[in-house]
Amino acid sequence: MEENPYQTPNSDVVIDKSVHDKINLKKLATGQKLVIYAVMLYFIAGVARKFFPPVTLLLIVVCFGMSLIGAFKVVKALEIHVFFKILYFGMLFIPIINILSLLSLNARATKMLKEGGYHVGLMGAKPLVPK
Repeated sequence: MEENPYQTPNSDVVIDKSVHDKINLKKLATGQKLVIYAVMLYFIAGVARKFFPPVTLLLIVVCFGMSLIGAFKVVKALEIHVFFKILYFGMLFIPIINILSLLSLNARATKMLKEGGYHVGLMGAKPLVPK
């Protein structure tokens, strides 16, 4: 038998998934921090509404921007199905539900980061330092 001249070439390329996973976890950690800060800022905006009403609108706009960017980074890093991506972003436009959806994304990100070797605290994730 002769070798097929139309056969696709074979190569010995090895893809190192650990580098991709580390970069993905770093992106997930930054997205999670934005989500955490957005949730905290939403609560600060709620308090500011009582005492400083003009500042509240600015805080809410900043919160919304942070939550959109953070949620985008988290759903991209978690590789969530498109239907759930649309659902999460749709829920960000509904008051009170947006905080719950951000907390849900935060919980999923925390689980993934802990599995990836990160220490997750109140203000976000830090990689565990080997001793």
